[in-house]
Amino acid sequence: MKKSLFTILLLLSFTPFGLKGQEQEYPKVDVRVSSDKIRRGSQFFYSHVVEEKQTLYSISKAYGVSTVDIIEANPRLDLNNKPLQAGKILLIPILNKIENTSLPEEIEGIEQPDSLEKSLHIVDSLSFKEKEVSLSLLLPFAADSSAKRNYLNFYFGSLLAVRDMAMQGLNLDVKALDITKESEFEAIREALGESDVIIGPVSSADIKKVYRLLPDNKYIVSPLDTRTESLTKNGRIILASTPAKTQIEDVTIWLKEDMEGGTDSLIVVRETNYKITPTEILMLQALDLPSIERLVEIDYALSNGLEMNEWFNSHTHLGDTLTRVVAASEHDIFVKDVIRNVYLQNNLKKNTIIYGPAKTRSEEMEEMCDARLHSSVSFHINYDDPEVIRFIKDYRALYQCEPDSFAFHGYDTTRYFISLYAYFGEEFLDHIQSYTYSGLQTYFRFERPDGWEGAVNAGLRRLVYSPGFKLEICDK
Repeated sequence: MKKSLFTILLLLSFTPFGLKGQEQEYPKVDVRVSSDKIRRGSQFFYSHVVEEKQTLYSISKAYGVSTVDIIEANPRLDLNNKPLQAGKILLIPILNKIENTSLPEEIEGIEQPDSLEKSLHIVDSLSFKEKEVSLSLLLPFAADSSAKRNYLNFYFGSLLAVRDMAMQGLNLDVKALDITKESEFEAIREALGESDVIIGPVSSADIKKVYRLLPDNKYIVSPLDTRTESLTKNGRIILASTPAKTQIEDVTIWLKEDMEGGTDSLIVVRETNYKITPTEILMLQALDLPSIERLVEIDYALSNGLEMNEWFNSHTHLGDTLTRVVAASEHDIFVKDVIRNVYLQNNLKKNTIIYGPAKTRSEEMEEMCDARLHSSVSFHINYDDPEVIRFIKDYRALYQCEPDSFAFHGYDTTRYFISLYAYFGEEFLDHIQSYTYSGLQTYFRFERPDGWEGAVNAGLRRLVYSPGFKLEICDK
């Protein structure tokens, strides 16, 4: 039997390691009116996360409604008989007409969409083919202590996605099982047969172990480990993370597109005295260096970094042309030094751009902007995005800590696959290539070549850094 929204909210209240429920003194917390709005049928509600010391009375006063209005809007919480608990999510009815409802504060100044419904990111549940979806999360909760937190954060992010989809009209049944415990394998076997969406396991070894139990009509979503890509061709495996080689191929395509038909120079920088790696070989092969007319290949060591001035002076062109730079290295320190040198050259009024995949970056935002870094990445979070701001607030309120990249990826992955199944049912894999989704951190754009049983996420985010601390983000 499918769990109710009340059950989902109970799941969201669970926090291990004593993050909740400890007896400690809390300062008085004012009630802040939420900017998050949802719709049920024709009625709109604020979504309010209850904090410590807040009461029904104080919350009702803050929102300008009666306590009776709140109790009636949340029948599953049985607030007539049960106390209000911190971490619970209350639906607060919006009593004014929807056309007078203001947009959330965080998105003021952004061009408003055609309708208020779009601005509130409302999904009409009538468009779902399936109204009930069962989800299994098979994660290594008992992993070593350094990795355990990562998987728990993925799980917490996933639960927030479950909450949001439940608020959009879906009935969701969620099972979380520890893949590291042999004692749970019978429960895992049962869950595989009953689940519509299966996220996890993480590693290739665990996927192979679980795959033997997988019914013929089910698929496993590999959420994190790109090394499982090799399993997607001949197995019912869907890789949700974009492989590094896809980033490298995309950045070289991007570079060649920008150079096409022009007179620009390309400088390829390699690190002296280091054996070339398979990733670097892939980059050089994708660039197809013999086809580039104005090519300069440079090898240097970090100890001689200042000598880069010589070849910049020789090969960087002013006026209508420019020089594009690629660092063919996997060593973060070396790549950072190349960025630093491009940054310095542009500050000397040279005309230079550097390209690279995710590892081509610096801790210094100013360096990346002034070097005009063009980077193709699988993960990127825009912290100015109102949806990201909302997610961070909800995560903090529920779990008393900051979300990391695992939490964001858990949210994005779970929301994508629940939506995919809700829209298309058991035939969801037939539609996966046409169903793209721009998440908080991840862009999902799947490829499934002819004859493949599974699919691989090829979605990327292209980042263009510009002077003045400007960043342009484009899903690709």
